[in-house]
Order: sequence, then C-alpha cells, then structure tokens
Amino acid sequence: MKGNTEGFLYGRSFSIIYRHGKIIHEKMLREFNVSGPQIWYLKEIHENPGISQEDISQGYHIDKGAVSRAVKKLSKGGLVRIEPNPDDKRAYRLFLTEKAEEMYRCCTKQMRYMEKRMEEGMTKEEIETFRRLLSKVTANMAGLIKEGKDI
Repeated sequence: MKGNTEGFLYGRSFSIIYRHGKIIHEKMLREFNVSGPQIWYLKEIHENPGISQEDISQGYHIDKGAVSRAVKKLSKGGLVRIEPNPDDKRAYRLFLTEKAEEMYRCCTKQMRYMEKRMEEGMTKEEIETFRRLLSKVTANMAGLIKEGKDI
C-alpha cells in the first residue's frame, strides 16, 4: 500500500493485527459458545480466583455494567460461579467452573501457538523489545483515555 501514511501507520498495523486476531479468536471460541471479550474475563478469573467484578472493570478499563452483563452471561453458560463476598455484602467473588477451566486450558494452548506465529522470524532480543514496547504503548494509550484530553 502506497501513499502518505503519516498519522496512520500505527493505527493501520494495530487494526490489521486486531482484525486477524479477532477472526482467529472467534473461530477458536465458537465451539465453546464464548465471545472474544469473554475469554479475557475468564483469564482474569482463572489467574485471580475470587476476584471481584470491580477489579476486572478497573484492570481492563471496562465499564462496570459491561463487566456485570458479561459475568451474568458466563454464569448462565455454566462457566463462572458467583459467590457473595463475606467481607462486602455488595460485592461478589468470581470463580471458574471445571467446564471453564477445561476450556481455558484449550484456549491457552491455542493462544500460545498464535503468539509464537506472531513472533516468527524474531530473535529473543527482538521479542523482548517488542513486548516491552507494546506494554509502553498500551500504558500510553490508557493514560490518554484516562486524562480525557482532546487530541
């Protein structure tokens, strides 16, 4: 693709990566009847059993209502167990069911494969640099949104 890419280079690359990743995720998750964003909730609950919806909302910079709706859907699908928090009657603790743990293991294996494909042709040093820079870009973009500044 030719032409002036000034101001659009990163957006184009991230858009292509996002779209291709989304296609792969959706194909992978279709068999489990789970949507792409829901896998990130399951990942967070897997890594932090007993986590609250509030913590997920803050950690992923997602609206509390969206998290609540997703958790309800996952619970109805038999993937998440919701328990009252004994320390805070207004909050709930979230846990994965065995069905979700099995699905998570399968998805993790497939995600590792996809990440390895993304890193093909890179040296260890390039992979480390890429990951470090990607973390910085993510933090910078989150900060931009958090500041609420007009561009």
